[in-house]
Amino acid sequence: MPETLQPIAESTLLRQSLLFVVLFVMALPVATSELGRALKSPWGAIYASSINFLMLPALAWICSDFFFTEFLGDGLIIATVVPCTLASAAVWTRRAGGNDSIAILVTLITNGFCFLLTPWWIWMTVGGGITGFETTELIRDLALLVVLPMVLAQIARQFGEIGNQATRYKLSLSTTAQIGILVMVAIGAVKMGNRFTAGNLDFTWLDIGLMFVAVNVLHLLTLLFGYWSAGWFGFCRRDRIAIGIAGSQKTLMVGLNTAVELNRSILPMLLFHICQLVFDTLIADYWAKNNDELVTPEV
Repeated sequence: MPETLQPIAESTLLRQSLLFVVLFVMALPVATSELGRALKSPWGAIYASSINFLMLPALAWICSDFFFTEFLGDGLIIATVVPCTLASAAVWTRRAGGNDSIAILVTLITNGFCFLLTPWWIWMTVGGGITGFETTELIRDLALLVVLPMVLAQIARQFGEIGNQATRYKLSLSTTAQIGILVMVAIGAVKMGNRFTAGNLDFTWLDIGLMFVAVNVLHLLTLLFGYWSAGWFGFCRRDRIAIGIAGSQKTLMVGLNTAVELNRSILPMLLFHICQLVFDTLIADYWAKNNDELVTPEV
């Protein structure tokens, strides 16, 4: 019902409030103490962050120019210039037997600097084709809606009882965040529905299928490159797993909000998210079963 729900979908205050609350809830269970382990040797997180914010967007930019219309291609670029997901990168890294402290630090680095890097990438790639796009406005919005809730969540954790309760009710907080993400998906669907009913379709089912292939190739290529190339630099297997997973994942919430705000397709972001959930589960399980380095030898 795109026409009926249009007033809700067009509410900037609703979208921004939703993004702020969801990111605060997702960052609240992240224990500050876990960062100490990662900061002792930050090079793995720095390398994974460079893959996440440099290699992946560059590949998507090339891909979008060759294969897709502006509407879909810009959506693909937006999906790859947002930061690493706050929750699943660490979860899948632990599932695979990797160093989850690296994954946590990658999420904080990429989310902490996204207010600068995401607008820069969009300005470099698609900014000129988006009516009304202002780099300074996007910088301000990301700083207030992504960086600020993360900072406030970590400050809140310093009050002992809040930190303890956030850890205790991590699953409930995660469920709450997922509900917020689904609401944002619905908002994006309403906005795209209005475009469909108006007949403003500039892509076909073939384009959608091609996009599905593209996001899978981009994600898996980046994940495997991160894992293998980290070995060339001497990282141990646990670190390589974290670099591969955290270096290739993207956060759905920020990507959806940015695509909706810039009036670009949310489809690439949704497909990318589905891809990383499905394939990273399979890869993580495979790594966990073949993780010989983590087996404690008998004494």
